[in-house]
Amino acid sequence: MEQKKYWVQRHPIWTAIIVIIGLPMLISAIGDSTDGGSNINTSSNQSAVSAAPEPVKERVVIPVEIVSSKITPDSIGTPILHVTVKNNSKKTIDAMTIMTSFTNNYDEPVGKWGMKEKDYFAGLVQDEISPNETYSSEWNLAVYDTATKATGTEVYKVHFTDGETLLVE
Repeated sequence: MEQKKYWVQRHPIWTAIIVIIGLPMLISAIGDSTDGGSNINTSSNQSAVSAAPEPVKERVVIPVEIVSSKITPDSIGTPILHVTVKNNSKKTIDAMTIMTSFTNNYDEPVGKWGMKEKDYFAGLVQDEISPNETYSSEWNLAVYDTATKATGTEVYKVHFTDGETLLVE
């Protein structure tokens, strides 16, 4: 019987495993470190060029006012979120996303299925709301079954009938 000289020939399965695992890691490492040599300083007389600071983005003001936000139980005890908003813009709204989080009576955060973690709820409205109109909507919070209070309720995103979208960043 002929004895195989090389480790690769004696251990073909281990070789395949190493290639399958190691090759993508090697390619990734090479890809991350190659940027065309832009970090190489070939002259001691070069000075560092600092990038101009990015302009500070202004927070988008969404012209919708939260008039009220409360949770009441329905006839079987499931919490229902009631939100009333007022369109303070001069345009008609045809979609809006409301973001809020919930607490229980101990002011502990309430997540889905009773988890005690801060979890944001996004309620979508897709009805037309005319300028200066007050509009109410409600959502069933069955998965937030221990929620008793809505906190930090705000309008996150608005779409107008003219196609403009405003988004809080």
